[in-house]
Amino acid sequence: MSDVDYNVLMAALSPCVTMETEQGWEESTDAAVTHLLRTTLSKSAREVGVGVASVEMPTESSKLKKHIALLCDRLLKGFHPAVCRVEVCLKNGF
Repeated sequence: MSDVDYNVLMAALSPCVTMETEQGWEESTDAAVTHLLRTTLSKSAREVGVGVASVEMPTESSKLKKHIALLCDRLLKGFHPAVCRVEVCLKNGF
């Protein structure tokens, strides 16, 4: 894994918890992982979501576990979180 990919993953899965806001680690991590899954780790341009994920207090952790499992699966398949594939970039106007 390159240093750039590592830094992107560390930003998404940061162990840092801020106490100043009502948003906890689970909410910020789920939003960051969901963003990666919808952008650089998406399987195709159709999967890219342009909507913003809402950040709300989860009632259970199953959604976060599912997103982290998808993230790990795509990393094992060779996806790179710091790479913007051409079809994804074109769809989002980058």
